[in-house]
Amino acid sequence: MRSPVEGAKAAGPGLEGCEQQHYGATARGEGAMLAAPSSPVSGFVFVVAVLATSTVLVAALAWASR
Repeated sequence: MRSPVEGAKAAGPGLEGCEQQHYGATARGEGAMLAAPSSPVSGFVFVVAVLATSTVLVAALAWASR
């Protein structure tokens, strides 16, 4: 059984294996978009979720340290 390191060395110099294919495709513009564009609403929901989580975390730490 070959190790992953041996497989990477067998692919050739420079970027090995799928990394070379990935960067080559991105350079040509193929597959450059990794995810669908997000709407402003989902960004707002993310900000609210982060603020709520941090508020709960700070409150929990303040309660635990009393």
